[in-house]
Amino acid sequence: MSCLISLYLNSSACDFTVAVGSPVTINLGLDQTDELLWRHNSQRVFKGNVSALPTKLNNVKLTSDGSLIISSVKKEDNGDHEFEAFLSNGTSKAKKTITLCVHEKPPKPTVNATCIDGTPYITCEVKDKTGRTFSWYKNGKKIDGNTASLRNIERDQDYECAVEKPIPSEKSSNKVKPTISFIAGGGSLALVLMIVLVIRVCLSSKRREKRLQSRTVNCHYEPEPDTIRPINWLFSG
Repeated sequence: MSCLISLYLNSSACDFTVAVGSPVTINLGLDQTDELLWRHNSQRVFKGNVSALPTKLNNVKLTSDGSLIISSVKKEDNGDHEFEAFLSNGTSKAKKTITLCVHEKPPKPTVNATCIDGTPYITCEVKDKTGRTFSWYKNGKKIDGNTASLRNIERDQDYECAVEKPIPSEKSSNKVKPTISFIAGGGSLALVLMIVLVIRVCLSSKRREKRLQSRTVNCHYEPEPDTIRPINWLFSG
């Protein structure tokens, strides 16, 4: 049975936005006796009887309701696809043009902690952020925020992120949980972000162990007098 995917509306320029390697279903209402003319960016892809499609094009299937399935979309499938179906007597039955936007599927992002102008942030890190929006999750539930950085963070809560558009990714490969403690002190004041990173080291397909590492990020701010606030970030995943 063919696995159908959800098609994500990207903009007015794209009818469907899909990831490389995904199947895409186009509803055409075809009958086995119909003739089909299919053009991609004005170049002919197929012309002939609909029943011959699966044998002529290895990556194309037909469903019982007359939809056409491209089994595994490639980057070169990007662009305009024009379909015209004809009855057996040559009469035009239907025309349809769709614009297919194909993107590489983004890898799982990672969550990191940083300091901007004295304020602690968590950031969703992925190789290329251009044109991408993000989603954030607190304790597994989606929260407001579609940018790569999140400022309004709460202590003792698990945070994860994912790429949302144009192609959604899986959730981040790690989580962060900020915990805050108060330490009395004097002299210069700084917010210290103590970051504890839990790294899963794969020993075998069935055994994993966790190793702890830590690093410190100094974030200068103006707290109450004689107080230093360390924020410990627990990274897991």
